[in-house]
Amino acid sequence: KQWYQRRVAITAGIVIGEDGNHIKKSRDENDNVILECNADGVPVPTVEWFKDGVKVGDGSRLLVEKLPDVGSEVYQCQASNCMNRITRSTTIQIEPEPTEEPTEFDDLTAEAPRSTCRVSGRNNVATYDGNNYQFQGACDYVAAMDCSKASWFVYNRFSTCGDSDEASCLATVTIIASGTIIEVMRGWLVNVGGKKVHVIYRINESISLDNGFELFFDGSWLTVNKDLEEGKKLVIQYDGLNAVLIQSPVDTSTCGLCGNNNNDPEDDFKQRRGGVAGSAVDFAESWKIDRRGRCKPTEEIQPLTDLCTDEELEAAKSKCDGAINQEMFENCPTVEKAHFQSQCVREECGGTVTRDLPPLCSVVNTLSRQCSKVSWLNVEDDNIPVMNEEAANWQPTVECASADDARPVIIDQGCPQELEWSF
Repeated sequence: KQWYQRRVAITAGIVIGEDGNHIKKSRDENDNVILECNADGVPVPTVEWFKDGVKVGDGSRLLVEKLPDVGSEVYQCQASNCMNRITRSTTIQIEPEPTEEPTEFDDLTAEAPRSTCRVSGRNNVATYDGNNYQFQGACDYVAAMDCSKASWFVYNRFSTCGDSDEASCLATVTIIASGTIIEVMRGWLVNVGGKKVHVIYRINESISLDNGFELFFDGSWLTVNKDLEEGKKLVIQYDGLNAVLIQSPVDTSTCGLCGNNNNDPEDDFKQRRGGVAGSAVDFAESWKIDRRGRCKPTEEIQPLTDLCTDEELEAAKSKCDGAINQEMFENCPTVEKAHFQSQCVREECGGTVTRDLPPLCSVVNTLSRQCSKVSWLNVEDDNIPVMNEEAANWQPTVECASADDARPVIIDQGCPQELEWSF
């Protein structure tokens, strides 16, 4: 209960406080209100309470129950004796329940739907159409491109990683569109036409570039947005280390490591010079860019038995199972968690990109990002994107560094970023 007091003084008549007391109350507070109207004087006054002209109580105190959901109610406190009668009003204003500050999950609007391709860890690729495959190769590759109009290109550079030189991991993402070239390197170092853009000093700030490009760094992932025709977008999200999500319009015919984006996984392995490859290695090799012949041939990945002992393998499986199959990731209909789990096991067995960031943490971070960010379940219905807010809060559930603690470690994996070189 909440008490609200008015004091009325009566001496040789009645003297009462100012009229129009106003009480604001939210619906999430206690439903009862106690009003007080104290009167002192000679003769001793009596106090009555009225609402809408109807008497609702006697005495200096009134308990008001059953407040309306929203709106206002006016109560009159009437103090009287043989000398005088004075009435004062009190308004109780019921306001709507307070709401939390809006977040990105509260403002989802219809927009042109996009397909998502993922390249992460040790050359793990999940195509637009749902194929998952791996290969081994430290070189430049066409990750995705507009195959009908050649209006945009995304290239990936892979370099050696892990505990030996046998494995390769994503190191650089390059986006080319509308005559603009944007290169994003480890540590979120961005190069736009030869000029550096230091996004690490501009967290949660939108940075507009020429030709419809926009950068946004939330402290954990860098997003590169490129406006395309008819309200469509190309969206690239990079974790600054070894994972990238490439979203392109669902009706764009693509080619490259991400497949052809035609909702048919059977023909994903279309090669650069025609035909469908019979293996992931042949497919990836066809999209390699090696004009000077400096790269080794694309190869099959190492078997797990070469990376882990039986005991280490079982430990990795147990560890990854607990991290991937959490309740917060249950509502991820567009993400195949089994693929993340197998990738997690391989990464744990194969070693780290950096000792300070365990492989499991990088895998779960990518799963969280793809699960919590924009995706589309049925583009034919309403084009409304789906986001799973719960999946974004994964760090407390596993033994991984927070975004703030991981950020300087990831920055150290790239080239030095002195502020005086900022764009």
